[in-house]
Amino acid sequence: MGVVYKAQDTKLPRFVALKFLPEHLAQDRQALERFKREAHAASSLNHPNICTIHDVDEHEGKPFIAIELLEGETLKQRIAGAGRVPAQGGLQGVSLQVDTLLDVAIQIADGLDAAQSKGITHRDIKPANIFLTARGQAKILDFGLAKLSPTHSPRPLGGEGAPRIGAGEGVSPHDTPTAPVDPEQLTSPGVAMGTVAYMSPEQARGEKLDARTDLFSFGTVLYEMATGQQAFGGSSFAVMFAALLKERPKPVLELNFSLPPELEGIIEKALAKDRQARYQSAGEMLADLKKLKRHTDTGRTLSRAWGIARVAPGTGLGKVRRRGRRMALVALAAVVLTGAWALWLRPPFPSPKVLDYVQITNDGRWKAGRQAALGRLPVHD
Repeated sequence: MGVVYKAQDTKLPRFVALKFLPEHLAQDRQALERFKREAHAASSLNHPNICTIHDVDEHEGKPFIAIELLEGETLKQRIAGAGRVPAQGGLQGVSLQVDTLLDVAIQIADGLDAAQSKGITHRDIKPANIFLTARGQAKILDFGLAKLSPTHSPRPLGGEGAPRIGAGEGVSPHDTPTAPVDPEQLTSPGVAMGTVAYMSPEQARGEKLDARTDLFSFGTVLYEMATGQQAFGGSSFAVMFAALLKERPKPVLELNFSLPPELEGIIEKALAKDRQARYQSAGEMLADLKKLKRHTDTGRTLSRAWGIARVAPGTGLGKVRRRGRRMALVALAAVVLTGAWALWLRPPFPSPKVLDYVQITNDGRWKAGRQAALGRLPVHD
């Protein structure tokens, strides 16, 4: 939806990114509305995990947004290049390392919490809209589909006197559907806003949305970070919608047994189809992620051995590990039984003999016991 240039700020010694609408969308009212919404929503947020808007202006009638220049890659690119992990059936899944996953997840949740505190619902959280800088900082991008609270109504672009851009007849300025973009991103025009594979069930049904829709989408992102697979993938919109509305994704521990079980619980709660059973705020989800990160940092929950112990039944590696544990228990039992048998068969110890003793009291009498014990004539103590 945008053409982005690297540019030098002539007033300040810095490089920035300038985002313009492409030529074929410059006169599209819906595209302009989305562009305006992105500028307004992001500029109202000042948070390290949200892309900073420096300025909004226009040049020769073309509106643009001046954004901080980020160097790195999108989360989508990072997942595509992540290391491989053993998966069910001997297949190979792709996921981020757990430490990296939790660090990025905490940053995203923190950014979402900041947006929600300003009454902003992003509505298009997906790996392609999360940028990871070269220094490991996560940035939420593209607020073009953001839903703004009444106190955050859009302002016109281009400064005073710029024409106000409408959303089109019969379309709410807060619910403008997105136009088709890259087919790979699977954005469905006109019916449900957002990217199909990462929508919430209520978003797919076209229902009224609140902040919890972003938490579901964030859950799908976490799922993909943990397994390298989309939670609700498919070859067509119809297949994806059916999976999104009716099916549960495969448990993450079946696809990546190295994960701590608590992470699976966080993802499952975020992906609850019933909004009441889901996380109710980004702050709540952030607290659980930070708690899990503390546990893994202190070594209380995250270890490869634990992950293997929780491997899904039926996996080849799981059978090998269980067989190894059985053999170890049999060997231990054999050692214990052998020791007990040896103690049982040993000859009895001889009776104790008194070789000498020392008298510690003296009453002036002869000691017959001492004579018998020492086998010599009695003496007077």
